[in-house]
Amino acid sequence: MKMWKFAALDTFFFRDGMPYNAGEGGQTGVNGCFPPFMSTLQGVIRTTLAYGQGWTPETQQKWPEELGTPSDLGQLKLKGPYLLIDDQVLFAVPLLLSKQESSGIYVRLVPAEKEINCDLGAVRLPVSRPKLFGAKPPEKEWLTTEGMNAMLEEGVPAFGQVRRQDELWHEEYRVGLEIKDATRTAVDKKLYSCVHTRPTHNISLGVGVDGVPSNWQDNLCEIVRLGGEGRLARLDIGDFDLTLPECPSLKPKNGVVKFTVILITPAYFNTAGAARKAIQQGPDGIPGRHVSACIGKVQQAGGWDMVNHCPRPLNPVLPPGSAWFYEADGKFLEQIVALHGGFLGDNTDYGYGQLLIGRWGDE
Repeated sequence: MKMWKFAALDTFFFRDGMPYNAGEGGQTGVNGCFPPFMSTLQGVIRTTLAYGQGWTPETQQKWPEELGTPSDLGQLKLKGPYLLIDDQVLFAVPLLLSKQESSGIYVRLVPAEKEINCDLGAVRLPVSRPKLFGAKPPEKEWLTTEGMNAMLEEGVPAFGQVRRQDELWHEEYRVGLEIKDATRTAVDKKLYSCVHTRPTHNISLGVGVDGVPSNWQDNLCEIVRLGGEGRLARLDIGDFDLTLPECPSLKPKNGVVKFTVILITPAYFNTAGAARKAIQQGPDGIPGRHVSACIGKVQQAGGWDMVNHCPRPLNPVLPPGSAWFYEADGKFLEQIVALHGGFLGDNTDYGYGQLLIGRWGDE
């Protein structure tokens, strides 16, 4: 497997699911989305590989069958996307972490001892341990590998293991207008606004690419167009060297293993029923009993359909950092550990739903 690293030569423009048609979206413009979803990055990866095999938009019949169709990846296998700082992975802060902004103190959330009746039924809602007034999920923060290791070991990140968003990239609000080709003057009532992302010099996007012959990834174009407005990015391809945090030592206590399942890439579900079940009862394929969860707001993943020249339908995904609490019989210990670094949900060949296993409940 190779790692494809995309570094911005200027700014990126990855928009969210807000409508971007004339007269829609309000007066504040379209928000940016960074890091982008794989539904955006898979397009530039496949077209770059296809160009390397002699395909062009004018010679559609030369499209390599190994690269699939607009609705599937063919033989291609992808992992990520990962936010990289100096080639080291940064992780979205797990939502079972809370922070008191005034003091900068972090605390963990754990399932309450007693069930509470709410709109989800009788559930053990997460509570902070220890109690800390005003603590809430930290916003716009990312964890280093060491910080995520601490989270998996039932700790909290230490100083230097957290990166603030404003250290990684900046948002730039821009206003544009349509120009008449003949006169090079502005077209009336054709004003738009958007938000661009300007990563710092050591930030890039990483995607693991596999499933095609190794020589297909040699001597490809080093400059590609990526995202909205075809912004330019530098492409570096090298051997895949993704260092994930290690799975903590899980030991049954009184015959029961308590563990967490934490998403590090968005989780995709093909049906609304599967997504609802994953939120309320935990995703399929996880052994044991679902106890509680810390789930982020559902996001909308789209992309661009290059064949039909239109946006792809938006699909709901659970954001990275979402976490579930589980209890399982000790006999499932080996199966639980094997899940670390694996995937849940649908479209996992696109990299959706990668997870890490952590601990909870140890005294």
